[in-house]
Amino acid sequence: MHRFTLHATRAGLALGVLRAPRFRRVLVQLFVHAGSRFENLRSSGSTHLLEHVLFRGTERHPTRESLEETFHRHQVDANAYTDREWVSIHLAAPRDKALRAVALALEIGFRPRFLDVEVERRIIDAEIRESRSHEGLAHERIGRLLWGDHPLGFPVAGRRRPATSRKALKALHGRFFRPLNSILFVAGRVDPTAVRRTVNARLAGLEPGHRRQPPPPPGRRGPWLRSGAEPGPGLRVVFHLQVMRPLDDRERLYLWVIGRLLEQRLTRVVREDRGACYDLYVEDEFGDGLNAIAVHALVRKPVGPMLLDEIVRQWRLIREDGGEPADLETVRSGLVRAYRLMEDDLSDLLDFYARQALLIPDATPIPPARARRLAERIDRETVASMARRLLAAEGVGLVLLARWSPGERQRWRVRFRRD
Repeated sequence: MHRFTLHATRAGLALGVLRAPRFRRVLVQLFVHAGSRFENLRSSGSTHLLEHVLFRGTERHPTRESLEETFHRHQVDANAYTDREWVSIHLAAPRDKALRAVALALEIGFRPRFLDVEVERRIIDAEIRESRSHEGLAHERIGRLLWGDHPLGFPVAGRRRPATSRKALKALHGRFFRPLNSILFVAGRVDPTAVRRTVNARLAGLEPGHRRQPPPPPGRRGPWLRSGAEPGPGLRVVFHLQVMRPLDDRERLYLWVIGRLLEQRLTRVVREDRGACYDLYVEDEFGDGLNAIAVHALVRKPVGPMLLDEIVRQWRLIREDGGEPADLETVRSGLVRAYRLMEDDLSDLLDFYARQALLIPDATPIPPARARRLAERIDRETVASMARRLLAAEGVGLVLLARWSPGERQRWRVRFRRD
C-alpha cells in the first residue's frame, strides 16, 4: 500500500514522499516554478536554454561527461523538460540508489556550472527548426490567437537561436532555481527520514529565494472568435473553455469530464463523414490562475459548418442535461478504471500526486481511491450543474485556422455570434 506525505526541509524546499514499497525503481522529480509564462518577448526561450545547460556539469560533477558517467555507474536514467510554468528534472534509479538520485537532482537543479551555452544554443536551434512543421506552426498561431502578446502565447521552446547570454542565464537561475520556488518528489521504496536528511545536507549554504508568481491570464470579453491562416490543408478548430477562478479537486475533475464528453461526441460525429477528421483530441491547461479545456479538431473544410453546429449543440446539451448518457458512462467508467490501474504504475501515481501538489500547494493531495469514489458518483445532473457554475459565457472561445477565401472569415463571425 502506498502513502504520500509532505515535509518541510532546510531553506524552505517542499518535499513530497510517496512510499510505495513494492516497486523496484525509485523516481525523483524536482520541479522549479519557472518557464515560458515568466518570460517576455526579449527573453523568450531563455528558460528552455537554461534547462539544457543544467546538464552540462555541476559543482561535484564538473563536466557533462563526468555527470553522464555518474548516471551510468549508478544506473540512473535522467531527463528534463520545460513547460509554461515548470521546469522538471526527473531521474529514475534502482531503490538502493535512491539517495544518490535525490542528491543528483538537487545538484543539477541548484548547482550548475553554466558550461557550453553556445553548444546548447545550437542544439535548441535545431530542435525548433525541426518542430516548425505545419503542426508546430499551427500550435504557435493558436497560442498567439488565444493569448495575444501575453506570455501564455509564447512557444515554450522560444525563438530560434535564443540570445540569452551566460551572464543572463546565471541571473535567471538565481531568481527562479531556489528552494522556496521549488518542490521535490521522491517515489518508491524509500525512507522519508533518510530522504529528508539527504535533502537538508545538499541544500546547505543555499539561499532560500522567493516564491515566484507568473502574470495572470488576460481578461476576456466573450464569447469570442479568433481566426487565422492554417499552414496546412483543411480547417483547424479549437473550442476553448476557460474558468476565470481557482478550482478545487472536484471542480477540476468535472471540467476534465466536460472536455471528454465533447471529445466523445465530436469524434463520433465527424467520423461519420469518411476522411472528415484528421485529428481530434482534448488538451487540459491547468496552472496558476489558468483552468481551461480545449477541444482540437482538424477536419476537411466542408465539414466545418457541421462541426460548429455539433459543438454548439453538445455544449448546450451538457449545460442543460449533462450530455449524452452513453457518452457520460464511457467517460465515467474509463476514469474509474484509470484510477484503479494507477495503483500499479509508479510513474502514474507520482504524476497524480505531483499534479495536485503543484496546482494547489496549500492543500493535502487526495489518494487515487478517493478520486475513484468521486468519479463513481458522476451523473448527468451533477455534470450539468457544474457546467453551468464553472463556465460563464466570457470563458468560451473559438479559434479557426484555414486558408480563407474572400468573405469567409466574416461569414464565420456572423455564424458564431448567431449561435
